[in-house]
Amino acid sequence: MLAYTRFDYSSKPNYTISDKLLFTVREIGESMGEIKSFSLTGKALAKLELEARELSSFASTSIEGNPLALTDVKYLLKNKKEHIRDTEREVLNYNKALQKLYRLYAEVCGLILVYLGSGGRNAATIFSLRYSSSR
Repeated sequence: MLAYTRFDYSSKPNYTISDKLLFTVREIGESMGEIKSFSLTGKALAKLELEARELSSFASTSIEGNPLALTDVKYLLKNKKEHIRDTEREVLNYNKALQKLYRLYAEVCGLILVYLGSGGRNAATIFSLRYSSSR
């Protein structure tokens, strides 16, 4: 059962908008605009993703007690080894999970973008095409 709350618009808010608050909100808006204006190449995005995965793989597994240093993790992820220790396998498995999550996220974002790009028309068709093509 839904319950509706009625809001009384006649009361005055219990806050003031100071010059400092206005200035800060404006700075945030300008910064967001600058960030959105950046266009990264596919190569730059791939490099950022790799660096993020390296650092995340190192940090997360080291919290769990993995003794590998960040430089070792970076080397391990860039080079294929035939014989790996359990500590290396832990890092590789974590990295593999991150890659799967990234692909899933990209797929979901792609679905959202395709849906929005269609203006909401034929969403079921778009979803079924995208979903079946990824399987």
